[in-house]
Amino acid sequence: MEPALSRRRKWFVIGPVVVALGIAAAVVTRDDEAARAVGAGPVLDRADIARDGNGVEDPLLTSDPAPPGPPAATPEAAAAAFFDAEAAADFTTSYGLLSAADRGAVGGPLEWAAAHDELPTFVTFSADGSAERREDEAIVRGSLQMQPLVDEVAGIVPARARVEVVTVPEDGGWRVAFADTNIEPLHPDPEGAVGAAQAWIERRVECDATRSGYDGTLLGDPRIEAALCGLTEPFAARGPVELDEIPDLTPFLTSFGPDGIEALRAVAFDGPAPLTVVLAPLGDDWVVVGAE
Repeated sequence: MEPALSRRRKWFVIGPVVVALGIAAAVVTRDDEAARAVGAGPVLDRADIARDGNGVEDPLLTSDPAPPGPPAATPEAAAAAFFDAEAAADFTTSYGLLSAADRGAVGGPLEWAAAHDELPTFVTFSADGSAERREDEAIVRGSLQMQPLVDEVAGIVPARARVEVVTVPEDGGWRVAFADTNIEPLHPDPEGAVGAAQAWIERRVECDATRSGYDGTLLGDPRIEAALCGLTEPFAARGPVELDEIPDLTPFLTSFGPDGIEALRAVAFDGPAPLTVVLAPLGDDWVVVGAE
């Protein structure tokens, strides 16, 4: 059974924030045998992960699930306080601002802290205006800045996004329903992918294997990098192509998930041999993640 708030392990491109919440169940579980039965991976007990590299206990990770902190006075204040705490890596405070449903699904401060291994790093949140009040919730719209990332574990994290923070009235105030919050990424202009792909080919032709932004193995056919070295016949871009024109999407699906590949762009080239370069957005730039 999938964790209550985690329908997929890769971070999303568009949609509710359902990734990584509850992930700690795959690392710390109250029923080791059950975890092995569902293929949760290596099972570590609380003592194993509650110490840093020097064997010193981390007070946050050794704490038992605790009652939440006080709610915020308004939906806007709840959203702002939650993301301020996240930006400061104060996960005890951000956990305390979660809705009761989210806290129940996460399991406690320990699990919430562990889940951040696969959550984006939030930098700033800015509300656009007053919250939209509904019968049993309020939506706070705004913008997020995050630490951009292209990674085979965390997926593709944009630098900026529009966000609709769902807040709910609880305990005489307001808390954040993080699992229902919607984040829509703002990626760089896709046209920039063509220039980035051309520059990557030119570096490889010059036998320059320098990487920038993506340190993983070149997906698709990794032999292409070496094959480009020293070629004299030029490559000319035919322009962006649909991802479904790539013969085998499996490596990209495996690395970034079905939603992550929606952020990818492919650029086809004519030259000594047909070549398609696949790029991912990283902040305001595009980085090459594969070639076929």
